[in-house]
Amino acid sequence: MGRGGVHGAKNAYVHYDLGAKGLYMIPTSAINDVQTLKAMNHIYGEHPRRCYYSDNSKPLENAATMAGLKCEKSQPGVSQTNGLAATMNKAVISGTRRLLCNSGLPACWWPYAGPCYCFLRNVMLDENNESSYYEQHGVHFPGKMLPFGCMVYYMPPPTTDHRAKAAPTLRPGIFLGYRTPPGGLWAGDYLVADFDTFQGPSMHTDAEPGIFKTCRAQITR
Repeated sequence: MGRGGVHGAKNAYVHYDLGAKGLYMIPTSAINDVQTLKAMNHIYGEHPRRCYYSDNSKPLENAATMAGLKCEKSQPGVSQTNGLAATMNKAVISGTRRLLCNSGLPACWWPYAGPCYCFLRNVMLDENNESSYYEQHGVHFPGKMLPFGCMVYYMPPPTTDHRAKAAPTLRPGIFLGYRTPPGGLWAGDYLVADFDTFQGPSMHTDAEPGIFKTCRAQITR
């Protein structure tokens, strides 16, 4: 994505499902076999694994083989064989930028904006009342479609809730996306960072990711 993101993200794995037309982006700390395989396994879960198309990247080829996929590589210099991958990469970058711009969060929050963009794209209904999420899981997305970076009120997890007993039940937070288990079927979990942790760090678009070490996404419903 051009520069490092918050919480150690350095790169991103982008995946497009030709069958269900689902688009995915998973932040990684490095471009290697292990990180790529981990991302692939999270996307596929228990779903059938068939053909996998990629460029001639060794980490992609090695990870696909370890994941049990039949890997077919594009032909070097032939744009028709890798044009779709380039188009999907551009879609993720463009969508991530839009979400960050609308939210007011610095660019280093792309590790959350990118996956959120892809998830919202996958669950959005088309003119036939269908979506790639429905094509993949056989059910419509049952949750709320929230704007990335919007303010919400959430119930803090018991492990991080240190408020006085008389304090309000809900706390203000910043919505950062959706948490999904391997396979992508949403189980009701949202990602929210406490609003107070954003008080102090610079919110300039080029702010360094290291200043947001205490701004951690919490899982809530």
